Amino acid sequence: MEYNFEYLNVSFNDYCVIDKASIHIDLIIDITCEHLRVNKADVLTKKRNKDLVRARWYCYKLIREIKKETLSDIGFVFYVDHSTVHYGLEKLNQEISIYPEIEVDYNNLLLKIKKHQYNG
Repeated sequence: MEYNFEYLNVSFNDYCVIDKASIHIDLIIDITCEHLRVNKADVLTKKRNKDLVRARWYCYKLIREIKKETLSDIGFVFYVDHSTVHYGLEKLNQEISIYPEIEVDYNNLLLKIKKHQYNG
C-alpha cells in the first residue's frame, strides 16, 4: 500500500494554524537547529559555514512567517542588521525556487513547529 505523504503534509498545514503567541523565537531556533543537526551556539555566531548559514536563513524565514517580526527585530536576535536578514530571506527564497528539496525540507520543519504547538 502506498501513502501520499505530500497530501498529508498539505492537509495538516491547511488546517493547523499557528498561534504566534505560543511559539517563542527561542523554540523556533531550537527546533531548526535540531532538525538541521547544527549547534545553536554556532548559529548565533558570525561563523559562515554552509550549514550554519542555511540554518540562520531557515530561522529568519520561520520567525518572519510565524511571529511576523520585523527584519530589525530578527536581526537583533542574531546580532546582525536588517539588511543581512533581508539578504538571507532573498537567498533562501532563490534556493527554494531552484531546489524543490529545500522547499520540502523547509515545509517539514514548519510542520514540526506546528506539531510542537499542539503536542508541546
